[in-house]
Amino acid sequence: MTLVKRLRLTAALTLACLIVVFGLTGWQLSALADRFSQYRERQHFSADLLALKAGALSLSRADPLLFETRSKLDRVNADVETLNLRVLAALQSEERAAFEGAVVKNWAGYRQQLESAIQIAETAPQDALIIPERAYQRYLAPLTDHLDKRLVEERRLLAAEEGAMRTMLGRLAAMVLGPLALASGLVLALQWQLGQRLRRQIGAMQAATERLARGDLTARLPDDGGDELADTARLLNDFLDILVDKLRSLRRSSGESTTGLRPPAAPATASREAETA
Repeated sequence: MTLVKRLRLTAALTLACLIVVFGLTGWQLSALADRFSQYRERQHFSADLLALKAGALSLSRADPLLFETRSKLDRVNADVETLNLRVLAALQSEERAAFEGAVVKNWAGYRQQLESAIQIAETAPQDALIIPERAYQRYLAPLTDHLDKRLVEERRLLAAEEGAMRTMLGRLAAMVLGPLALASGLVLALQWQLGQRLRRQIGAMQAATERLARGDLTARLPDDGGDELADTARLLNDFLDILVDKLRSLRRSSGESTTGLRPPAAPATASREAETA
């Protein structure tokens, strides 16, 4: 595999892991946002239940003989009616009947009894003082008991939602860090393998180059890697083969010319002997 292909493979693996990480992160964040929205709605629901209980109990010790009790009853009744509508809208269909029977009807009964006590307060004050206590036992006590049970259930559900969100956060961390760790390991492994291969190739090329520098024209660069370095080495080896052939041809040509121009030794010696005689 060529160096370019190895680098492209590394980039493709990194990109694939990043796409997986982004996809899983987006999916988990969307699910976590939905879970948080449900948790916030449940918190608002619990707050409405607490406000409803507090409003109802604020009239548990109301004195029908006092003038401001009428205005307080009207104000609290308006708040309770609003809270009842909000709670009913948040409940499931099978839960609404139980809430209406335990809260809405009991509150209506208590309000009517307290209004009756306020009306007879001027003519029969003793009877007016007895009515709120009886109305509390008959209407407000069941109402608050139902709200207390519902609040306990809501606290349990809120704790479950918190646990679910913590689990999702842990899963989100695993889904993000897991693919990132895998991608990092793959990239490091590929880079290490590539580095080792380049080290061996470059070392072999350096050794061959040193032999060539010392005049050993039989040395050749390693060209068995199948990558760009091997292709370059193969071209250089072809150049060296051509160069060696040229040098051999020049050496043969030079040797033949020198032999043809050299004069014979015997005739020259005979001429010198004749001159001496």
